[in-house]
Amino acid sequence: MKDKKKTFLLLLCNIIPALAGLLSFQGGFISDVLVILLTPLPISLNFMLAGKIKIMILWDIIFLILSGTEIIFSCYLYQWNVASDKEGFLVTWLFFMIWLALSIFLILGSLLCSFIIRKKRVPALFTAGILLLDIILSCSYVYMTIVPGAYENTAVIISSGGDYTCNGSYEGWINDNDSVVIRNRKSGKKKKYAEAFWGICPEQIALGNQHFYVMGEDDLGCFIVKTDYAGNIIARRKMKSIDRIGCQNGVLLLFTDNLLSADDFMAETPFSFPVNKYLPEADFETGEPIRCKSDGNGICQIGDLKLYDHGKYFSSNPVLPFYQGTDCYTIDARETAEQTEQSRWRECVKLMLQEKGLSGYNCEINEYQNGNDIYGIARIREAILGIEDRKLKKSIAYKISGKTGELSILAEKSNVFIIISSDDSLTYLDHNKIMQEELSTGKTDHLGTVISSSEENFIINGAYFSFLNSDKEQKWICWTRSDSKLPDMKE
Repeated sequence: MKDKKKTFLLLLCNIIPALAGLLSFQGGFISDVLVILLTPLPISLNFMLAGKIKIMILWDIIFLILSGTEIIFSCYLYQWNVASDKEGFLVTWLFFMIWLALSIFLILGSLLCSFIIRKKRVPALFTAGILLLDIILSCSYVYMTIVPGAYENTAVIISSGGDYTCNGSYEGWINDNDSVVIRNRKSGKKKKYAEAFWGICPEQIALGNQHFYVMGEDDLGCFIVKTDYAGNIIARRKMKSIDRIGCQNGVLLLFTDNLLSADDFMAETPFSFPVNKYLPEADFETGEPIRCKSDGNGICQIGDLKLYDHGKYFSSNPVLPFYQGTDCYTIDARETAEQTEQSRWRECVKLMLQEKGLSGYNCEINEYQNGNDIYGIARIREAILGIEDRKLKKSIAYKISGKTGELSILAEKSNVFIIISSDDSLTYLDHNKIMQEELSTGKTDHLGTVISSSEENFIINGAYFSFLNSDKEQKWICWTRSDSKLPDMKE
């Protein structure tokens, strides 16, 4: 009876890794990792319970067949269902080789101990060593994949307008429930307009000096509603194919993306947005939108506003040669230049990382163009033994001159999530606190507090960015000190 219980226990232990791998397969590598982590358990029990060396070897072979079959099967499923490319194939088989190397190492170790004179402490020390290795591997896996680190899922989204905008006197935004809020920046008083007030579902908002504009749709099509700041609707006009609106210098700026193909890329920038039509505010009631046309220098001059021709749209940002306007991208340390689409500007960033000894780490980039310069944040993520980790290692704020191609470092911080920067200031997240640093003096101000530093989305729009504060309220904060007209928006 005792032998039957021992045999059943050995069979159960040798089946567990393969069974756990099959049950946990969800189109990823978690099943392979689980098999690897559980590998020391059956080998150590085979060593302790088998008694004879031949029986121990037999159970080890059973374990190798069962677990090896599971890993090959999961590699096959992952290859054909998830990652049907050469890289996916190589990565899945890498897990198999890691498991096989670990299994052979532990089996040879148990055989070596079996041939040594069996003192009581030999099996105990060997088993303790195997269990210690298992604990170390398990803790590493939990640390890298389960335990959230500061800023692990925190992200920055750069937007060039639409649901939030501001001018010298007012700011306006669209709430999640489709109501429109207009706030007087001097008095702080707010006015809230429900969806029924407009007769449309608000999608975009633009602020002029005397009026503001709300664009949305109903069953009849797309409409723009002109309203004064006292809350009186001045005009309601149906428009054709308008996707984005803005207002500058007394001109309503319009954009429709039906001219763009699927291959066309258009970056989002805080201070500029795409335009292909315009309409003076004074002509809103009776005039028709005018299509932007460039002169011989590629410029469309509308009063005091200068727009640059980017091909299929115009922008207040000039054209930078070979700059695709990528506002967010990643640099993978494992990819070669041939595998990654390179540009003159991305090469500047990669060279900076190489000079700082950070080229071996994965890096996420946020960039925006402002005039002839490119401003960016490089966030370098940790890696353990070459394995990628989402935890933040360092943040670097930089600026690239569009005229000379020279990259200069604005700021560099460890274990701090830099949100965005300008020539004069740096805004960053330090644990749960949003801080702003004046670059010339190093003076810092506390601007706000977030709920969690491990998961927060900062939406950049103009000179402001939004976040959810500790009371779960959406707040807008000014991130640049260069515009003296912007009021203090501290909590």
